[in-house]
Amino acid sequence: MVAYSPNGTKIASGSDDQTVRIWNATTGKQQTQPLSHDEAVRSMVWSPDSRCLISACDNGQIYFWSAPTGSQLRFPLRAHSCPINSWAISPDGELMASASSDGTARLWSTSTRKPFGSVLQHANVVATVAFSPNGQLVATGGGDNTVFLWDISQEIINMTNALSPSSLPLRPTLQATLIRCRLAPVLHHWS
Repeated sequence: MVAYSPNGTKIASGSDDQTVRIWNATTGKQQTQPLSHDEAVRSMVWSPDSRCLISACDNGQIYFWSAPTGSQLRFPLRAHSCPINSWAISPDGELMASASSDGTARLWSTSTRKPFGSVLQHANVVATVAFSPNGQLVATGGGDNTVFLWDISQEIINMTNALSPSSLPLRPTLQATLIRCRLAPVLHHWS
């Protein structure tokens, strides 16, 4: 997988070889030594200021890296008991979200690395997670072909909606551009 830094100057690549590499987006040159993990890397996100890269891997741990130096920032966070399939950071950089094969998604404070709110539970693997542009909702997509929307704007997290992509009524103009992926049941819309 690859992830562009928000400022567009770097690209991070994660791999089954248990490393992340940071590249200069203009020259293609590697910027740091490979960033070593205990298992295969499955997801990465950049902090909004592009100074920190956060990666997640198959052993359920989350790693924090200095983008300029490649040095590890503190110890990894043990977030899940199973692989982390997807990882996201809120638009303001205050919260992080992890989606795991253990059937849960979890929210974390970026500054304290402690859990935020309650566990977001699915009946099956949670394949993907994303924040809304305003940071008040989190969407999780599971192996049960369900997308949950969670309101995280309050201290108590509430599920606001559940969607089954295969049963969504589509306007004819959207039917050609809305795609459901069988392996990761998320909705993709291209205009």
